[in-house]
Amino acid sequence: DLIKSSLRMRPERIIVGECRGGEALDMLQAMNTGHDGALTTVHANSPRDSLSRLENMVLMAGVELPVSSIREQVASAINFVVQQSRLGDGSRKITQVTEITGREGNTILMQDIFVWKQEGVDENGKFYGKIIFMELLAPAGNKQNLIQAVSSGADAVYLGVKNFSARSNAENFDFEELKYSVAYAKTFNVKVYLAVNTVIKNSELNEFFSVIKNAYELGVDAFILQDIFL
Repeated sequence: DLIKSSLRMRPERIIVGECRGGEALDMLQAMNTGHDGALTTVHANSPRDSLSRLENMVLMAGVELPVSSIREQVASAINFVVQQSRLGDGSRKITQVTEITGREGNTILMQDIFVWKQEGVDENGKFYGKIIFMELLAPAGNKQNLIQAVSSGADAVYLGVKNFSARSNAENFDFEELKYSVAYAKTFNVKVYLAVNTVIKNSELNEFFSVIKNAYELGVDAFILQDIFL
C-alpha cells in the first residue's frame, strides 16, 4: 500500500527498505513505468539467487503471471545488483556488483563488474582480500561493431574470420580487415580474441593453421576454439 501511495506523489526516486513478499510486483511495475533510480533490498546468497527470489515474491502477490513475463519485467527494470555479505569475522563487505545486461530466451543475462575475493585473515582475526574487476568482453561482427565496442569501453573484443567462424550471419573479417582491427584495438589497449569455433575438416587444416599463424603475427591476444581436438 505504501508503494502505491508513493506513486501518487510523483516521486523522482522510490526506495523500499526491503522486499519480502507480493510488494515486489508493485516495485517492478513502478520501475518499469518511468520511475528511474528506484532501490530496494532482498535477502539472497548471490546476485543470481536474488533474481530467483524476486520471481518467487512476485508470485506471492497472487497474480497469475507466466515466469517469462516476470523475467522480462525484471530484466527491463533492474540495472545492477549489489551483493553485501557478512563475513566470518562479523564484518560486512560489498562482495559483488553485477550488471543485468538483458535477456536471451528465458534466461536473464548478467555480467559481473567486480567481485571481492578473500585472501586471508590478519593478526586481529579480520578478513582481508582484494577487488577483482571483470573483463568487459564484446562481440564484433564487423569493423563498425568493433569501433563501437572500443568506444563504449570494452576491455576486449572477440571476432571471427570469414572461413572459420560459427557466427555465419555476421560479416566477419578478411585478413586486411583483421589487420586493421587489431591495430585499431591495440591503439586503445583493447585485447582482441579471434573465434575460430567451427569443426575443422582434414582438408581445411593447412588453411586453418595458416589463419592462426597470420593472426598470431598480427598480435591477436587469444583464440577461442570449439574443440582443441581437431
